[in-house]
Amino acid sequence: MFINIKKIYIRIILMNQYPNPNMASLMDDIRNYKKSKDDLYEYCENNGYTYEKMKSAIIYYMNDYSPCLYGISKNNYKKIRRIAAYKIKEKKYIYLYSLILNYDSNPKTEINRYLGCLTADERNLFLRDIMK
Repeated sequence: MFINIKKIYIRIILMNQYPNPNMASLMDDIRNYKKSKDDLYEYCENNGYTYEKMKSAIIYYMNDYSPCLYGISKNNYKKIRRIAAYKIKEKKYIYLYSLILNYDSNPKTEINRYLGCLTADERNLFLRDIMK
């Protein structure tokens, strides 16, 4: 397979001169995610929260302040669909329950996953509600 270096070089130059407008919003979201995650972990450590308790709080928030035992809200379903792994297995409805109620994996991993599902505004609202 022949790679045309000149074409790749021209694309790189054009990308630097004319950045994708979505790139700025993506970078803002990444920065917000990192800041939210750091703030949340710091709050957990300083206030005696366990990661399991914080994971439960995120799940409760994502399900419109309702326990998952009573069902999964439409908003929670929309948030969970933002995960690429869920989109792949979407036809298996039971996967949504196992994703939310799975207690076998590391709670920090699940906290990161759930924070990643949220938009920047949703993350800020969650942190504001938790850190009252």
